[in-house]
Amino acid sequence: MDGRDIKEMGVPIKLDKERHFVFDLNAMCELEEKFESIDAAFEKLSKNIKMKDLRYTLWLALKYEDEEITEKEAGRLMTITEIDIISNKLGEALLGSLPESSQDEKNI
Repeated sequence: MDGRDIKEMGVPIKLDKERHFVFDLNAMCELEEKFESIDAAFEKLSKNIKMKDLRYTLWLALKYEDEEITEKEAGRLMTITEIDIISNKLGEALLGSLPESSQDEKNI
């Protein structure tokens, strides 16, 4: 799945049902508000992650498909045994939501 597919369809994951992690502009803005920058969010979520931050990020990723879901409801969808899988899928969705660099930038 390439970045375009992730942006359009999200990253599929089986929780209570088939769902998709999507980070649209609104979710990215909320991440910036909480963590001060997208880079800081990546750093926080990849090292020494707090469960509260993981639940918050999971909630943001699910809101695109389910606007009514609450943060606590999102937390109920995740079990401790699934943390690594969910974290990896969230990372994949976050990376896939970032803009691709242009060909000119790649050649620099």
